[in-house]
Amino acid sequence: MADAVLGARRARGRRRVLHPVMIGGITVLLLLVAAELLFQLLLRDVLVIRRVAVESELGFSSAELLQIAGIGESEYFFGLDTELVRRNLEQHPLVREAHVQKSFPDTLSIALEARKPLAVAFATVGGALPPVVFDEEGVVFQVGTDLSDWDLPIVSGLQLESVRPGVQLPAMLHDFLADLKSLQLAAPTLFRQISEYRIVRRGQQDFEVLLYPVSYPVPVRIGPTLDETLFKYIVMVLDVFQREGRLSALAELDFRAGEVVYRLRED
Repeated sequence: MADAVLGARRARGRRRVLHPVMIGGITVLLLLVAAELLFQLLLRDVLVIRRVAVESELGFSSAELLQIAGIGESEYFFGLDTELVRRNLEQHPLVREAHVQKSFPDTLSIALEARKPLAVAFATVGGALPPVVFDEEGVVFQVGTDLSDWDLPIVSGLQLESVRPGVQLPAMLHDFLADLKSLQLAAPTLFRQISEYRIVRRGQQDFEVLLYPVSYPVPVRIGPTLDETLFKYIVMVLDVFQREGRLSALAELDFRAGEVVYRLRED
């Protein structure tokens, strides 16, 4: 009997401890539900995007930018999907990268990185040769523009199925274009020493490159990769041949094997 009484007292003690905890949990839950209802009924459709702050080198008008981003006239702050806006912006050929961020209560910040021109190619369309400009990712972002003020090399030997902005060059060229971009950034003087890069296909995924230097009338053959060290070596060899008066006798220099091989012109 004593044990039964003691057990009952312990049970009542546990109920007295748990009861406030349960009340507190229910209270918190009710507060959360009330806050969610308040937000859905009063705030969700009241807080709208009123200010769009743009940081960009591109000359989009406000109307153009909003259209590209897929942003309507009245966008609710909490309903706007910044990831979707970012993807919409990056689908535009001129935009290399976009950063989109919301700032409470009514601001949307957009930062756009423009594609930078790396080289020019010419496509055959209806007998014409419109120029196309592309970047290190091989994305064509300008077509048929006036290139008189652009100091860019030509990449020839390409077969472009289309010349519309947004077209991407073959994937096999991506590493080569990345090397070319690295040279443009690290050694711009050397980069400007070559007027043309001719792609010579050796199979479905293999190719070589013929370089045409600006100051030396001799084509230079290399493999599918290039770097600053190789370019310095090429310029040094060309300069030696020029100082020795033997440059005019050369038909081609070949650096594919790591060591220079020269071919003479046939008389």
